[in-house]
Amino acid sequence: MNYKKIVVPVLLLVLIAFSIFWSMHASKKIAYVNTTSLYDGFKLKKELEDKYKKVQLARQNLLDSIKFKIQYISIKGNALTEPEKNMIGELQRSYLYKEKEFASENEGTAQQYSEQIWKQINQYVNDYGKEYYYDVIFGATGQGNIMYAKEQDDITKNVSEYINNKYSGVK
Repeated sequence: MNYKKIVVPVLLLVLIAFSIFWSMHASKKIAYVNTTSLYDGFKLKKELEDKYKKVQLARQNLLDSIKFKIQYISIKGNALTEPEKNMIGELQRSYLYKEKEFASENEGTAQQYSEQIWKQINQYVNDYGKEYYYDVIFGATGQGNIMYAKEQDDITKNVSEYINNKYSGVK
């Protein structure tokens, strides 16, 4: 009888301890963010996009001015002098060269900005996960990597506010 009085409480205590241990390790804090929304709503993306548009506009204005010079000189038609014909040829080569150069630079700039934005977003999401004790934060792109998740597990809005505050220097 004394044996049962000791074993039952010990077994009960072991069972409770195991249950507590299991619940602590089994319940992971997991959420997801819509990466497209996060990217599109990031202040850095908007700033770099504005900067990119200004550079593109300046480049396009330069191309337009070369094109205008070509058209202006070409108005004479058949009455063009040899130096004017040479100038038109030179301007056309310059236009084509600049057009190709600008297209390449625009592509490189766009890729560089995108990488810069994602690097910053990834760092801020990492910080967010640590600060709010998440075990895992998934990125959903709508292309099949997360096919279903509860809406309550979507922390996109919170993370978006967090990364924009971090970027702006707000704590």
